[in-house]
Amino acid sequence: RFLFGGTERNAKAWGIRIDDLPVLGYCAMSDEARDEWMSNPDDSAVDPRKGNIYAIVEAVKAKEDELKRGMR
Repeated sequence: RFLFGGTERNAKAWGIRIDDLPVLGYCAMSDEARDEWMSNPDDSAVDPRKGNIYAIVEAVKAKEDELKRGMR
């Protein structure tokens, strides 16, 4: 069941394993490169391991969290 426009309805869901999508999903990097990135945090920097599709996932999660907070 999914929430659409404030009401719950049945709908078929698609599942996509984003980490299996080259370039768009998870981007592997060496441990050294990850450690270098982690040791020099920049608030504006995007995690280099996350491909472009993660922006969509994070936006959807933020919207879901916003809707959940509004329903309490």
